[in-house]
Amino acid sequence: EKLGATNMVDCAVARPADPKDITPEIIEFGKVNGIIDPEPGMMVKKSGRTSGITEGKVTAIHVTLNVSMGHSSDVVRFQDQIMTEMKSLAGDSGSIVLDQENQVVGLLFAGSNEFTVVNPIQIVLDKLGVDLV
Repeated sequence: EKLGATNMVDCAVARPADPKDITPEIIEFGKVNGIIDPEPGMMVKKSGRTSGITEGKVTAIHVTLNVSMGHSSDVVRFQDQIMTEMKSLAGDSGSIVLDQENQVVGLLFAGSNEFTVVNPIQIVLDKLGVDLV
């Protein structure tokens, strides 16, 4: 939804063409170990398609911000987001963000060379009606 409405996630569900191609592991990190709520100062990491492995600290939680969506002039408001100092680039969206013990913190949806915005994973799972495998 555009500015004026409040959004909490930017995510989707997909069905694999062949379920045998799916693994419950993340490239370079291995198996996830559950879910954890973020805390300011927590170290987080991700393995992204474009920027590869990056890590940084959670700088703020429960953040409300306006995000410019892609190449259009649309600006969308998101609330209850996680801000990190972790680098991410176009193409990294959809990466799972983990703590140092491979517990899922959230889903990457926006960022730059200096920061990354993350949807809290429990909100993502609830909105999509799915469970973590």
